[in-house]
Amino acid sequence: QAALESQIAALGAGRDADDAAMSRASVLALAAGQLRTALERGAPFAGPLNTAGSLGDADPTLNTAFEMLRVSAETGVATAPALELSFANLIPELLAAGRRGETGDLVDRLTGRINDIVRIRRTGADVQGNDIEARIARAEILLADRNVANVMSELKDVGGTPGEILSPWMTRAQAHLDAQDALAVIEAQAIARLRAEGGS
Repeated sequence: QAALESQIAALGAGRDADDAAMSRASVLALAAGQLRTALERGAPFAGPLNTAGSLGDADPTLNTAFEMLRVSAETGVATAPALELSFANLIPELLAAGRRGETGDLVDRLTGRINDIVRIRRTGADVQGNDIEARIARAEILLADRNVANVMSELKDVGGTPGEILSPWMTRAQAHLDAQDALAVIEAQAIARLRAEGGS
């Protein structure tokens, strides 16, 4: 963060236009690096985002990326491994809801959930069907490959009680994807500007 602030201060220190442009490109690159580190750790990233945003960039694509990130800047977003773990924790409840629907009282549902935990279920990427068990099996493989986007496609139209159970997880997964997309834009802009200012 200190390095970014130093670069920003240099922008107003009377440099010529070429030096100022190079400094802006450098600041953006430094901010992108710090953003990536924060996202990989699931940490808040308000500091580097605010620094990058303070450049007052006129590029609408870049500003849209900044806005996407501001939604989660104070809290951070879930990492792919964290999403995989939290999804695994939901599986018994999802299976129970898928097999029994919404019938039965609380004791019946709890008993059924215990049975679901010990019951052998289908696993693997080649499990066929659109029932919740098949979707879970395919989603697990995709998450192991860190393919969050395809997991979202796999689970997006799950309805009923399983859909309600999944909803908070899907929100966290979408925030992860949005942040990764925004970071990709920022990194691409930073690289393009550094190359342009460096004459390569």
